Amino acid sequence: MRLIRRVSRNPVSIVLFASLLALAGCAHTHVAGSPVMPGTTPQCTIAEVSRGKLLDPRGRQVYIQPVVAVPNRRGELLLAGERNYVFGREGGGQWTRATEDSLLGAIVPTAGPAQLVRSPIPTQFLGSVRAVARDDGTWSVVFAELKHAGAERSDSVARLWYGVLDGSRWATLEVIPVPPHGSIRRVGASAPVETSDLFSWAVILSTAEHPGDVLVLQRKQGRWSHEVVPTVFASYAAIAYPPGSEPLLAVVQPDLELPSDGNSLFLWTRQPSWTRAAKLVASQEEAVHDPRVDFSGTTGTLSWLGDRGRNGQHARTMGGTPYGFAGPIVTLDLAVARGSRQSTVTLRDVGRVWVLDHRGQNGLSHEIRFVGRSGDQAMALGTLTHAFLGAFVAASPRLAEIILAGGVQDSPGSAVATLVIRTRVRCLARFRWR
Repeated sequence: MRLIRRVSRNPVSIVLFASLLALAGCAHTHVAGSPVMPGTTPQCTIAEVSRGKLLDPRGRQVYIQPVVAVPNRRGELLLAGERNYVFGREGGGQWTRATEDSLLGAIVPTAGPAQLVRSPIPTQFLGSVRAVARDDGTWSVVFAELKHAGAERSDSVARLWYGVLDGSRWATLEVIPVPPHGSIRRVGASAPVETSDLFSWAVILSTAEHPGDVLVLQRKQGRWSHEVVPTVFASYAAIAYPPGSEPLLAVVQPDLELPSDGNSLFLWTRQPSWTRAAKLVASQEEAVHDPRVDFSGTTGTLSWLGDRGRNGQHARTMGGTPYGFAGPIVTLDLAVARGSRQSTVTLRDVGRVWVLDHRGQNGLSHEIRFVGRSGDQAMALGTLTHAFLGAFVAASPRLAEIILAGGVQDSPGSAVATLVIRTRVRCLARFRWR
């Protein structure tokens, strides 16, 4: 009997607050380049422009679980999560949790208070929130509706939803049709991608015969279709639609040709049916988590977090084309905090920037590292003091700007709020990377 060593974990980081509920390689690849070290000379300056707690138009304090951070073309930033709260106070007294906390997220404008985004379903049933910006300045948003309030079981999804968010108003809202047999997992779903006429999202589907296939959902001209990719035992999926090419899937799953395996990383391509094209990372080297695929034109980037047990967790990346990914593998950071998530932004005239939660040698201290890539080398761009309670998200709404958002507390037991930090990135004129 084949032994499948499952080491997948929930990719949604959960932050605990004292007075609140629990919140939530194969032969052709090789490792190249030196990882980012503390002594690396920064090629850029990361300057903090402003910081402040997220407030709504009524001056109430807002917390949005750091899961989604997606800017639109107007420079507005959508923050969204699954456990979100509003706190009010009277006469300058203590912050208390407001009753109207049915939030999916908030829109952070270029200036002024945030716009609250109401959840179409009760928030205790909300899961797997994802979003992508549309060309017209709106957002396509997808999320799961759970069968039971606060359910943590992976098979707890009752239905999937799709909506178009225009400001704080839902312009479109519909249930996504899925195969009648099997269950959708609430973890491991990809970020959605959208072209001018096609929306795509990948989730994990389990049936009695195939536990852990990838279900690719697509919406074109208002009509839904789906494809089942026979991955088996998949833990994570990341979908990309390179321009002028067929879609690609990065899938974390065990290698079924081995007697025992865990979180290996595979590339799947559709030509015309879905086929496992390459094994990119073997779980014997590291257990892969949280894969991300990004394309800027025809240049692709595949990034992930690699868990090496007692040797800690690190962030790595490799480049690609519309036809696939190949080495070299570049290590971005050797000590990324467990439970954190990687954020990747693209700055014009600068390129791809990874924003990572770096853990110090004592295992306690944190700093936020901004890392770029130049050829086969990871380059330290700058650092900021880690100001958040736990996980954070990052995005770039405007030229040379990176916004960070995560939870903070003034003191143990006090109300939690989302802290928004705006930074400005300035790089040496001669410094460029791909």
